This record gives sequence, C-alpha cells and structure tokens, in this order.
Amino acid sequence: MMKTLYSCITAFMLFLVTVSCKKGQVPSQQFVDIISTPCKLKSYNGNRYTLEYAADNKLDKLNEAVFNIPGSGSPSGYRPIWRFQYENGYLRRILNELKDYPEAAGEEAYTRIKFDYGPQGIEKVYFYTTGYVDYRFDYTYDNFDRPTSMIHYTYSLDDPNQYPHGSRTPKAVFKYQYEYDKNGNIVREYGTSLVPSENHWDYVASFNYDNSANSIKLLETFRFSSRSAPWIFSANNLVDGEYLFFNDSPVPKEISPTLFDSEKNIINTYSTYGLKWDCN
Repeated sequence: MMKTLYSCITAFMLFLVTVSCKKGQVPSQQFVDIISTPCKLKSYNGNRYTLEYAADNKLDKLNEAVFNIPGSGSPSGYRPIWRFQYENGYLRRILNELKDYPEAAGEEAYTRIKFDYGPQGIEKVYFYTTGYVDYRFDYTYDNFDRPTSMIHYTYSLDDPNQYPHGSRTPKAVFKYQYEYDKNGNIVREYGTSLVPSENHWDYVASFNYDNSANSIKLLETFRFSSRSAPWIFSANNLVDGEYLFFNDSPVPKEISPTLFDSEKNIINTYSTYGLKWDCN
C-alpha cells in the first residue's frame, strides 16, 4: 500500500520528509526544518488520511480511515499507519506503524524513508522496501546552503536469487542540477540520464512561483521524490511550470499548477487531493 502512494498515496505520500542529523553534523542556523510551515495539515484525500501532532507541534502520526463491515464487531475509525521520528529537533525517519516484513531486523524493518543531514541541510534521502534500501538521493550544496545538484542511486541485488536478503550495490542512474533566482527559488531544473539507453529521459524544466512563504513543502515532503526539489527547497510556493526540452525535443509541456485559497498563501488544493488546514 505504501507504493500505491506515489501513484496514489505515494504520489501524494512519499510525502513526509524524514530528517536525520549525522553524529557531529548538525545543520547550520540558516537551515530551516523541511516540514516547517505556517499551518498544520489536518487531513487530505477526502478525510481518508489525518495527521496528529505532538505537544511540540511536530508531526507525530499519519492515520488512515478504516471502514469495517457492519456486524463484524470492529468499529470504523482511523488507525495509524506512519510514525515520524526526530533527532536533534529534525525529522529523521518516516516509519511504518506495522512491521510489514517479519524477516527484516531492527528499525530498518519499519523504515519507509530516512534522511541524513549535514551542516547545510539534507545530504542523503534513503527509501526502503522489504526492510532494505531500494534507492537514495545524494544532494550537494553551494556557498548559500542551497542544493545545486542531486544524484539518484538505485540499489540492485548482486545476486537476484538471494532476494530479499542479498547484498545490494548502489548505482548512479540520474543527475539533477538546479538554478535559482534572486529570491531563492529553483527556476531551472536539468535532468540527465547517467545510464546509456535508447530511451533516455533528459530534460530541462522551468518553474514559476508566488510571493508567499513556501507551504507546499509540507505536502511534497510526504511524497518526496526525485522531482521534489523545486517544491521543497524553494523559498516561495511553486505555482506552475513547463518542460522546455524533453529528450532534446523543444516540445513545451505544462507542469500541473498548484491552486491556492483566496489569501494566495495557503494551499487549498494540491493535485487531486482535498486538503484541510488548521491555521489558527
């Protein structure tokens, strides 16, 4: 079900960015927690999912609606499916509430996403399936503490016959590079395939933003993906954009716009998911 969320709930829920601080490496004062936004997200997707916050206003749990058959003796309601773990004040992991893979040991058996931080911010993001790393993103920064590039690695079994316990070797498959405007927004993204193939996916994308503080990043954190940088690392809210070139062809393609409420600073609708906010 977790994988359904990138098309469905992964499309919306590879969503909560889990932040980690390596030992001896704490983000600088300029670094702002990736999930820090003016408002709390209460629910989305027609109340199918709700979020709980701890006393310190940090995200604590993601709950899913459960509808049981009448007469089954089990009440309908919400059950937690994800938990959020913090270290040094930053989100470290997004954890499955239930251990889906009994054969996997320790905390890795519950981990969905894990984040490593350095002095400038997020350095590595790990994505897990079956208790093992499936792929990761490695970020590099400029002197202004802004991510300027990212390498996407996949982890393949060295011996497929040893699934799922065999050793895995990471392989760099794609590179992303970012350009910023004077406001601190990613306005160009360059994608380059690192694997020779007839069907490469090189592209150049352009993005436009509003003038309000970035609140999109909370949502995009849940669905964190290789294309999340403009939504997460920019200072303002991304409102629309387009692919200028795709596979060396100058064929513009619009990027789905983000819709806002009448205040123009709080997200009202994101993709096709209904959202409810608490901004009190």
